[in-house]
Amino acid sequence: VSAAVNGSWVEVLVAVGCVLYLTHMVAAVRQTSATTRALREAGEEARRERGAAQVANAAKSDFLAVISHEIRTPMNAVLSAANLLRRTRLDARQREHVDMLMDAGDVLMGLLNDVLDFSKIEAGKMQLERAEMSVRDRIAALSRMWAPKALSAGVRLKVEVADEVPEAVLTDPLRVQQILFNLLSNAVKFTRDGEIRVRVDWVAASSTLVMAVQDTGCGIPEDRLAGVFNSFEQVEAGTTRRFGGTGLGLAISRRLAELMGGTLTARSVEGEGSTFTLALPVEA
Repeated sequence: VSAAVNGSWVEVLVAVGCVLYLTHMVAAVRQTSATTRALREAGEEARRERGAAQVANAAKSDFLAVISHEIRTPMNAVLSAANLLRRTRLDARQREHVDMLMDAGDVLMGLLNDVLDFSKIEAGKMQLERAEMSVRDRIAALSRMWAPKALSAGVRLKVEVADEVPEAVLTDPLRVQQILFNLLSNAVKFTRDGEIRVRVDWVAASSTLVMAVQDTGCGIPEDRLAGVFNSFEQVEAGTTRRFGGTGLGLAISRRLAELMGGTLTARSVEGEGSTFTLALPVEA
């Protein structure tokens, strides 16, 4: 009798355990189903919001490109008129006013060109060409352009082209010049003493043209160095106010380098200077 009673209790306990287990399983399945449904709905909402953000971003880029292009057209006319006016007979004060107009116009054109290029890159509409570029002629032209500006700031500009660098390479000459122009502009802007050195080398094994712009300027803090290539970002909040610019120059330069299959890197020591190195695969 005792064994029968014990057996009955065991059966009851097993039955109760099975009921509890099945109840737990049903609750777990319901909870999992609800969680899965919530995750799916959240994922769909995130996809909808991401799609809307992408559409808005594309619209913004297109708007900036159109506006920049439309503003640049009358600005060219303003600069042309100012240039013609400067060729006329002017007294000292009038010439000073015209020079001020030309300088302000050049700055504004630079800003417009930056915004237009950035918008084209963001929209995937930047077109690259492939043409012959005389390396030494291109570097000499940039030197002639920037040496007087550097000298007026009390800085020497030195150019070194290695003997093994080919006379000409196939690349996009305009974009190479644009990148080097941006690098030299920053070097002159942030260097108040010492020198700026442009060094051009050739890596025959990988057919790579390496162009480095080194300065003895203020340098970049280590914690800000990684961000100098970000769009609209500058080392300090007051940089735009003190030196001008949009913070797009380096971002555009790196994107152009990447579009051409190359790289643009930077190394810097705060208070000692910076070196920006452009490496481009080209055909000699």
